[in-house]
Amino acid sequence: MNVRKRAQSFFFMLTLMIDGVSVVLSFSLAYIIRFHSGLIPARYGIPPFPGYFYGSLFVASVWMFVFYMHKLYYSESGYSFVDEVWELLKSCVIGSFVVVAPTFFLRDFEYSRLTFVMACVFSFALIVFGRACLRALRKLANAEGLGIKRVAIVGGGEMGRAIKERIERNPTIGYRLVGQIIERNERIEGLRELGSIDTIRDIAERHELDTLIMTFPLHRHHRVLKVLEGCQDLGVEYRFVPDLYEMMISATGYYELEGIPLIGLKEFPLQGWNRAVKRLEDIAGSLILLAVFSPIMIFCTILIKLTSKGPIFFRQERIGEDGRTFNILKFRSMRINAEDKTGPIFAKEGDPRMTRVGRIMRKLSLDEMPQLFNVLKGEMSLVGPRPERPHFVNQFKNEVPRYTERHRVKSGITGWAQVNGLRGNTSIPDRIKHDLYYIENWSLGFDLKIMIKTVIEMFRSKAAH
Repeated sequence: MNVRKRAQSFFFMLTLMIDGVSVVLSFSLAYIIRFHSGLIPARYGIPPFPGYFYGSLFVASVWMFVFYMHKLYYSESGYSFVDEVWELLKSCVIGSFVVVAPTFFLRDFEYSRLTFVMACVFSFALIVFGRACLRALRKLANAEGLGIKRVAIVGGGEMGRAIKERIERNPTIGYRLVGQIIERNERIEGLRELGSIDTIRDIAERHELDTLIMTFPLHRHHRVLKVLEGCQDLGVEYRFVPDLYEMMISATGYYELEGIPLIGLKEFPLQGWNRAVKRLEDIAGSLILLAVFSPIMIFCTILIKLTSKGPIFFRQERIGEDGRTFNILKFRSMRINAEDKTGPIFAKEGDPRMTRVGRIMRKLSLDEMPQLFNVLKGEMSLVGPRPERPHFVNQFKNEVPRYTERHRVKSGITGWAQVNGLRGNTSIPDRIKHDLYYIENWSLGFDLKIMIKTVIEMFRSKAAH
């Protein structure tokens, strides 16, 4: 236990040091480039360096405070690298505004705004590089057992399996999954069974557990109390995962009426000006992407025409916003009349209906690029729930609660579900949870985050289905 705490303290201090040194070095580098490199004329003379050095210490302290408030020094934040970079970017912008604001009222110190902007850009780049190195170092330390928390999942079900996958996928959190404590005979495949919840104290002592993650609903409070009472004097940490019901009612807002707290449903964010802003985002984004990807699209067009008979584009009826149908546009990746024998089915890895070129396009997600024209026409959005075919919509709307609510917004080329690994023939209820979360928490920043993660997933994924 002491070794783990010392390791956590070491990484905390190392992270602080890297962030602080990155800012100071960046200001020094920006000062040299601006005033001593000869690349930019110093028309008003060269200011003394100490002013910029002491200024960098002030900036570093402000940024590090903002980082702390955003839990960027918390080793168990669970951020993926993309999420961490996104949080760092937001924090750097906020920290920069906090630093700049007082200068409007201070006239004693003249500073170069260009130097400040360069220093902020360099600082962000160095901090991100430092965080990437820290992740690699944490991974090595975790492999040696340093700073590791021994964790058990209490319960099972879909949520238990999801927790297992995320812990295994993100080793830098510092969790070592010891096994599963059974609550209702819901076994998690590939996870060691430690015993029953009735013997949880003995299990926690025998396996030296540090953390228990409980995946069963909190409304089964008597089971929660059994866990708490059994381990309350062992120093074990508890983590609760909201169940499906709690996730379904998560779209709540908190209000106050003359000191009386009220809870109500959040307003639907994609209406009024927000709807217009998202449409502008779609038009600008699709035009830029079409310009960037036009050479690749022309190349795909030639390849399809030369290697297989049939049309270049594939049109298919899908259900979009408000249940309206539209024809989605893709590069054709399958043989003509591929579903004559099978009927409507999901594509799968190694699908024999695919052409040779189509298999490569699907693997790289190139077949989706013509959907940018759907976005321009207003039938789709860059980001949103993926559209389904009428056959599957009619099936799922009777089987999955709140399924039709995903049609409150335009369908998207990519979405929150897709960047979380829920592409193609995956769990429909899980996809709906992610789609509804996106709809209820939309923002331009959220869209940008999803688009960045989409690009990274395209390069990281072994196969796109």
